[in-house]
Amino acid sequence: MVSPASHHHLLGRAVLPLKSVGTWQDIVDCDPAWAIPVPDGLADHLAARAYINPLAAHLMLSRWPVAGQIVMLTAATSTCAGLLARWGQAAHRIYGVCRTRSQFQHVADHGMVPILNEDRQAVLGAARKADLVFDAVGGDLAGAILSVMRAQAQMVSYGLLSSQPIVATDMTRLRRFHIRDHFATLTPDIWQGWFQEIWAKLTEDHLPPVRRFALADWKAALDFFNQPQRLEKPILMMG
Repeated sequence: MVSPASHHHLLGRAVLPLKSVGTWQDIVDCDPAWAIPVPDGLADHLAARAYINPLAAHLMLSRWPVAGQIVMLTAATSTCAGLLARWGQAAHRIYGVCRTRSQFQHVADHGMVPILNEDRQAVLGAARKADLVFDAVGGDLAGAILSVMRAQAQMVSYGLLSSQPIVATDMTRLRRFHIRDHFATLTPDIWQGWFQEIWAKLTEDHLPPVRRFALADWKAALDFFNQPQRLEKPILMMG
């Protein structure tokens, strides 16, 4: 049994009670070895979003380094793509595929060269140059990109926003990423170390702005979430 004294440093601290069971609870039973201390002074809305997208981007860039590479990101206005671009500025060039021209400035602000999803000539032209493609869309778009990529290039599939699988004649360049794939051999020390690295580089500029909703207004938050081309993230506040 772990002595409570060994985790005395967590008392009175804000933590992320991750790897515990259940959500939307007043009390969570979490093994303190897996509780992530939130740095003093870090805004709550940043800490609340430090898990899925920042951790996914951090792990992908650790596994597939982009320094000096030509990189392509689909769903370029998504939070994870924005983090991949912001944290991957050591790349030689980053192309960002987005749905509308009105999103070009947002994509450019994150250090990407914007490409319109419907401009398949431009999309495939960039795909032929790419060393790494991080794809969150799947479906026809990913299949078309994969079909023209160079033999030594790789596509990392980390989402299926299209709800359609990737279909291509040659799937040898396709790599799958899912956070849970890393959990089988995970230890608390590795877990804590990941977040120490994330805290060191997570800033206000790296995540979208938020719009706060009271917990009782969850339906309004869902309606806002479903608005097309919104740039803010709804966040539910308790208390």
